[in-house]
Amino acid sequence: DMERFERLARFAEALGIRLFYAVAPFIDGDFSGGGDLDALKAKLLSFAQIGVKGFALLADDIEFETEVNADATLAASQVDVVNRIVAAIRLVQPDAQFLFCPTLYSDKRVAEWPKGKEYLAGLAALDPAVQILWTGTDTASATLTGEDMKAFVSATGRKPLIWDNFWANDAGDMFMGRILAAPYLGRGADLPGAVAGIAQNPSIQGALSRLLLGTFGAWADDPLVSRESAIARALEVEDAFCFGVGRSKARDRETLRFLFEVADGHARQDPSYKALDEATAAFVAASTGNNVSQAWVLANVCGRMAGVLSEAHHSGLDPDLLDDLYFALDKVRLRGLDCLWLLAAAGERLAGRDGASGLGHADDLEAQAGANRFFFASAGPALRSAVEAIPQEDRGFVAPDLVAPDPPPCQAGNALSWTPFASGAVVHAYGLPGATGDGPGVKWTPVHPGRYEAVLVAKSPSGWAFHTANITCRP
Repeated sequence: DMERFERLARFAEALGIRLFYAVAPFIDGDFSGGGDLDALKAKLLSFAQIGVKGFALLADDIEFETEVNADATLAASQVDVVNRIVAAIRLVQPDAQFLFCPTLYSDKRVAEWPKGKEYLAGLAALDPAVQILWTGTDTASATLTGEDMKAFVSATGRKPLIWDNFWANDAGDMFMGRILAAPYLGRGADLPGAVAGIAQNPSIQGALSRLLLGTFGAWADDPLVSRESAIARALEVEDAFCFGVGRSKARDRETLRFLFEVADGHARQDPSYKALDEATAAFVAASTGNNVSQAWVLANVCGRMAGVLSEAHHSGLDPDLLDDLYFALDKVRLRGLDCLWLLAAAGERLAGRDGASGLGHADDLEAQAGANRFFFASAGPALRSAVEAIPQEDRGFVAPDLVAPDPPPCQAGNALSWTPFASGAVVHAYGLPGATGDGPGVKWTPVHPGRYEAVLVAKSPSGWAFHTANITCRP
C-alpha cells in the first residue's frame, strides 16, 4: 500500500498538485502519555518519507463519538499534538504544509458552546504555518464575506482556510438525495483577500462535482461573475469530457444548462426549478378559465422535464456524469409527466367532464415519484388543488385531435416525419434530440440507433394535449 501512495504522491507532484494525507486522531487517541502520540508520529512520518508533503489533522464533529468539552483546555491539548507532529515532520519534509480542522469550525458552533470563544482563542498557539480549516458563519453558508472572517482572524491571529460546504450532500442526503447544481455565487468580492484560500467539500457525485467546480473557477477569476457567465465556464470545461457519434456540442450544453436550472440549489437551499414555479403559479391564477397561453407555457416546461432522461441518455455527455444523475433525472421525468396529466385533467374539467382519468394517472406517477429518494420540488400539490377547483362545466375546451399516435419506422441517420395531431395544432417535441415542431407534426433525424422516449405537447386555439411514445431506431 505504501508503494501505491508513493506513486500517487509522485503523480500528484508531476501534475503540480500537493497531495494531503488526512487523519482524524482525536476521537479515540489518548495523548496524555507517549504511546498514541508516538504511533501517530510514526504513521505520518512514514508518509513524509515517501514524498507526501501535505498533512491534515482533523478534530471536527468528535462530540458525536466521544465526550468532549470544547474549551481552552481542549484547544491546548489539540494544539500540543498538532505542533509536535509539525515539528517531527519538518525534520523529514522541511517544506511540508499542514492543515487543522478544529472541533468548533464555524461561528455558529463557537456560539453554541458555552466556552466556544475560549476554545477558538486557544488555537492561536498553533504553529504559525498551520492553516485552520473554517466553514464560515455556519457549517454551510449561503453567503460569505470578508467581514464574516474578522472574528476568526482576531481570535486566532491568522486568516482561515475556508472549507466550503456549498455543494456538500454527504450527510442526510445519503438517505434523501439532493442534486445541488447552483453555480458558485453568494461570496463577496472581499472574501479572497480575507482568507488563506478556499477548499471545496464537493458533492458525493464525482462527475457532477467536476461540472460544478467549473463555476468555482469562474468565481475565483472574477468574484463579481454573473450566474450566466459562471455556468458558461462550467459548460466550456465539461466539453473536454463529452464525446459520442454525431454529438452536438450545442445540444449537450443546453442539456447541462437545463440541469443547472432544474436543480438550482446548494447546501442551504433545497433545489428548485424557477421556470416550473412561475409557470405553475401563472396557470393556477388563470385556471378557472380556458387560458390556452398559460397552459402552453406550463406544458412546455413539464414536457422538457418529462423528456429529460431520453435527452440526456442520447447526448454526448460523459457516461459517469449521466450515471451520477440518472435517478435524480428520473425523478424530474416523473414530475414532468405528473404535471402533464394534471393539465390533461384540467382540460377535461373545462370541457365539462370530471377529469378522473388524468387525476388517476397523476396519482400513479406521484406514487412512483415518491419511491424515488431524490428530492425535486413538485408543483403537483398546488396544480392539483387548482385542477380540482375548476368547475365541471363546458367552457369551450377542445383538445387537439391525436390522429396518428404511433410513430413511423425509424432508422438512424434518416429523416423522420411524423404528424400525430390533426391540422391546426402546434406541436413541440422533447426527448428526441434535435427534433423540431412542424405545425401539427415533428421532423427529426436520429443520429444513432436506440430507444427514445418522445414527449409531445400540442395546442390548438381552444385547448391543449400531450402524447408520449417509445421510438426504437434501428441502425
